[in-house]
Amino acid sequence: MKTRYLAYLAPPLAISRAGVTGIACVGPVGLFWLGGIGTLIAGLATPHTWLAGLGVILWVLAAIWSRETVQAIREDRFELRRGCRDGDSTACRQVPPREDETDPLEQVQGDTGPEGR
Repeated sequence: MKTRYLAYLAPPLAISRAGVTGIACVGPVGLFWLGGIGTLIAGLATPHTWLAGLGVILWVLAAIWSRETVQAIREDRFELRRGCRDGDSTACRQVPPREDETDPLEQVQGDTGPEGR
């Protein structure tokens, strides 16, 4: 199944299939999607029709978020393959560290504090 259609049925799965760079969005989108499913079921099982409407809205928001994330992942990959000519991609705007720069984590881990000296 194509990722764009999967974004409407199972938004978290579409993001996880699109690539590793979107993995940070899987959790929030999954919460919106599962909240939408639960609210939709609760709205259909009870006489509160507004719950069903809220469930549909949450599901639609998760689908839109998923589609936008998948599209951004594709655009980043395309820009990286093209050699970052336009510079609109977030992946192209990252600055690689210089060779003479020290790693901040090494500085923190190497510092044992006043009692270790």
